Amino acid sequence: MIIIAIAKDKIITAEINPGAKEKILQSYEFGWTSETLDLAFAEIVKRFKTKKFRILVADEFSYAVRLDVDENLSHEAKRDYITDQLKEKIPESLEAGEWDYKEVGVGSALVFALVGDFYKTLSSSIENVGLMVEAIEPEVVAKTRDANPIIGLAMKEDIAGRDEEVLNITLKDGKKATETETEGETQEVSKEEETKSEKKGVLTFRMSFTTLILLILFVIGLIVLAKMFLFKKPEESVETPQVTLTPTLAPMPTVEPTPEEEVDVSGYKVQVQNGSGVVGEAGSVKVLLDPIGFSTVDTGNADKSDYVETQVKMKEGINDQVLVLIKEALVDYEVVKSDETLAEDSEYDVVVIVGKKRD
Repeated sequence: MIIIAIAKDKIITAEINPGAKEKILQSYEFGWTSETLDLAFAEIVKRFKTKKFRILVADEFSYAVRLDVDENLSHEAKRDYITDQLKEKIPESLEAGEWDYKEVGVGSALVFALVGDFYKTLSSSIENVGLMVEAIEPEVVAKTRDANPIIGLAMKEDIAGRDEEVLNITLKDGKKATETETEGETQEVSKEEETKSEKKGVLTFRMSFTTLILLILFVIGLIVLAKMFLFKKPEESVETPQVTLTPTLAPMPTVEPTPEEEVDVSGYKVQVQNGSGVVGEAGSVKVLLDPIGFSTVDTGNADKSDYVETQVKMKEGINDQVLVLIKEALVDYEVVKSDETLAEDSEYDVVVIVGKKRD
């Protein structure tokens, strides 16, 4: 399952397996603006080779409001009542489809809506790229299932059902993921049949043309042979000595590949300290380090916020291959090994102090 998490100036896209021990299988981070959101979506489709996603929206791009609703009202009356209440609770005019609600307990409803400008940008980009969006949800709701909202959205099960039982926004002119998949499969089958038909026609033409050429060459060969045997003049027999050359093959040297050293990191505890001066950067790095397989990856703040390089401190005796794995995961950072070694009684085996990103 692929989750696209959209924050103010970055997108984190992750492949999630909610039932696995290591739930985040792989993840990538992209920058975006209102003018480049569709380009970011296109790159995500290219990386993950699918158009089916769930979208997690940062709280700054959404409204989440809890309202008291008379449980005796009909479904239509509840929607009308909630619409009137939203005019007072949300500082902008919302159209049908830009918000949704879900009953949470007796006489209470949770309402979710997108900020107007962001809604327009998101709708346009999804339509331009042709994404199949299974669910759109704010961070505050996803965190009710897991502390990491990306994993929380992957755990969402209320995708389809009665309107008042499902909290999910349907974009304008959008199609459900299942409908779009069916149409896409139908188009692919049709195109595949057309391609097979075209290939069959080309193959038949090539076979006919090849057969004609072979027939002509066969006739010419018969004519040449007939002339050689019917009009051949007797010639003196001259014996020509035959020389046989026996090639000698030089033995090729065998190069044995050097196996890469595998390191078991499941027993290491890691702390990511934010020293970049960018809010939330430690959490972003944690998402990138989780797939390596450390037993624990915690976050915190560094002693200062002006680190340029990302420094890695390790206890004495830890294999340097751990540093290599961290460098491979943090390709956007200048990762160096710190001269300082962690104390043997330190709570963590590895400490990563996050610095500035590469330009």
